[in-house]
Amino acid sequence: MRGRRVRLAITLGVVGYIIGMTAYMLIRSVPTSNEVRGLLIDVQSREIVNADAVTLRDATGAEWTLRVSPEVAANREHPNTASHLRQHMTNADPVIVQYRETTEGLLATRIFDADERQR
Repeated sequence: MRGRRVRLAITLGVVGYIIGMTAYMLIRSVPTSNEVRGLLIDVQSREIVNADAVTLRDATGAEWTLRVSPEVAANREHPNTASHLRQHMTNADPVIVQYRETTEGLLATRIFDADERQR
């Protein structure tokens, strides 16, 4: 009888561990989406269409460097090419960047003109 209880306890412990680790992995794999508003202070790109990375300064003075997904320039509603982003930087026009946290760092998925978005 005691042997059965020990086996049952071990089995329940292993099952609990597997369920816990599965839940942890699922939570870690769900990308979180966030936004930051500020002024672009750098646009890095090797071509005119797709930006590789942007750096912006938010209202607190913090600088954010984000890799830029190709979907930013391909967005049908509001495409933001590297050249357009440089115009924002030159004119000091504020932008809103939607991003995801990835294992490689922050990834910009959409960039909006802050003035247009607030209308």
